[in-house]
Amino acid sequence: MSREDFIQELNSHSARAYKQLYDEYYKALVLYVDKIVDSEEGAEDIVQSVFVSMWEKKVVFASYAAFTTYIYKAVRHVAFNVLRHKEVEQLYVQHLENNSHDPEPDEVFDAEEVHRMLLQAIDQLTPRQREIFLLRLSNKKNEEIAQMMDISVETVKTQVKRALKTLRQILGAYWIMLILQQMQ
Repeated sequence: MSREDFIQELNSHSARAYKQLYDEYYKALVLYVDKIVDSEEGAEDIVQSVFVSMWEKKVVFASYAAFTTYIYKAVRHVAFNVLRHKEVEQLYVQHLENNSHDPEPDEVFDAEEVHRMLLQAIDQLTPRQREIFLLRLSNKKNEEIAQMMDISVETVKTQVKRALKTLRQILGAYWIMLILQQMQ
């Protein structure tokens, strides 16, 4: 099947095109993502999730070049989101280990519940806000984030402010608990 035919079939969401997509791109994409996440199983999950997302969202491509750009950017984006999520989890575990007094059962429940709520709230941010906010949580400076994402430092600052405002709105009173936990 020619590239043009492949794109036409992919745009019409034919099972044949998705089989060809799997046959021709799956292994290469898994290798590409494995270099980012350093886990073949994780890389496979990421590539599969992008394929499923393409199918469910019925993504349409103007050209073969647009398709290849999309597919590689999509798996890269998901891979970095996975890494950032792991960083947040590791930071939280580190925080818990550093504050390892023998907590009361209510304190453990509250801390875990607030952390769960924070992660859910972060997931509700726009993709760009979430990406920038998670980078800030991993102690990246605004300048580093701007350079990594090829955006201005002011854009980073604005997105962080908007993310914080949204998180305050979503979390309500739990926002205070998060601040108090960080002070301990």
